[in-house]
Amino acid sequence: MRHRSIFTITTLFLAVSLTSFAQDMTITGGDAAEGLDLTAVGELFRKCANSEKFEKELNDQDNAINNLDLNEDGEVDYVRVVEQSSGQTRIIILQVPLGEKEFQDVATLEVEKKGSNYNVQIHGNEQIYGVNHYVYPPRISWGTVAFIGWLYAPRYRPYVSPYRFGYYPRYYRPWRPVSINVYRKTTVRYTRNVNYRVVNTSRVVSAKTIYKPKTSVKVTRTLRNPTASQKTYQARAKTKTTKTGGFGKKTTTTRQVGVKKVDNDGTTTVKRAGKKTTTSRDGTKTVKKGGFGKKTTVSNGGTKTTKAKKTTVKKTPGGKKKTTKTKVKKKKKRN
Repeated sequence: MRHRSIFTITTLFLAVSLTSFAQDMTITGGDAAEGLDLTAVGELFRKCANSEKFEKELNDQDNAINNLDLNEDGEVDYVRVVEQSSGQTRIIILQVPLGEKEFQDVATLEVEKKGSNYNVQIHGNEQIYGVNHYVYPPRISWGTVAFIGWLYAPRYRPYVSPYRFGYYPRYYRPWRPVSINVYRKTTVRYTRNVNYRVVNTSRVVSAKTIYKPKTSVKVTRTLRNPTASQKTYQARAKTKTTKTGGFGKKTTTTRQVGVKKVDNDGTTTVKRAGKKTTTSRDGTKTVKKGGFGKKTTVSNGGTKTTKAKKTTVKKTPGGKKKTTKTKVKKKKKRN
């Protein structure tokens, strides 16, 4: 009995440990905004000397600031840095490449110089963080920050990252995202001793006239304010992920979701790629396939009618080919 009790306790301990381990290593719920803490981004900005260094540190797994996986491919996205400049305003764009010509802006660091003072804020992208999401630290002397000195150097030129989708620096190795709880624990070291405020009013008004955000339809992670195109894409290409605990397998299935419409007379129409299914109120079901495919109608009485297209090629006296398409009906009584 004693050995059996010890075995039971050991088994339970291992089960709990493996479950806890699996939770820490598994991507759990949450939206895209949970993948990048803007306060941690602001602190990293203060510690870097220029945009090139900032980009490298942002994509360093050891810093644990970036946990974005916008397309849910199981790898943390590379965040490139692109700058824009006009007069005394500087815009530092954090941007994720999701395709050859697909870019999703995540956030911007916006700086405006007024005399010897600087207004600095972090603006979360509208699709990801919601409308008018601004973060700024009220008690920081930005004039002493090395990054600010570089932005306003006499020979300053806006930095544009040379990296793009599928082409990354040698030092970069993608890693798997961690759960939201684990991510929050790792970013505490950046946010513990600072007092950033979240407001809905911009402190750098000139930024809106300079910066035009880029959006991508290839974002499958939940967004707080998606565009109409992003909503359509996410509705048509939902990704369902199932996992087993511990060292079990992970299965990812992507399916195309059709558009369903129900009319006032009870007729239901479902459209999918290359196929349209209509079910009337009396139970008659009609399936149409695109192109030169067949049309099948199944009535409520069990009669199945298939209409296909038959192509006939004849040669005219002049030697030219003449193509005639006729419809052929086949009826089959269902037993």
